[in-house]
Amino acid sequence: MFPGMLREAPKEPLSPKWRLVLRVVGFVGVCVLIAKCADLADMPENNRLS
Repeated sequence: MFPGMLREAPKEPLSPKWRLVLRVVGFVGVCVLIAKCADLADMPENNRLS
């Protein structure tokens, strides 16, 4: 056995509840960003994104 195997596992910095909240907020934020900016990326004559 290796010496590190006997140590306790490190505690997670965020509880599972807060990790779920952050994932949902991030997912919704990305969805809103895509919904608002998707039409800009579809127009080839628009050079602001390139």
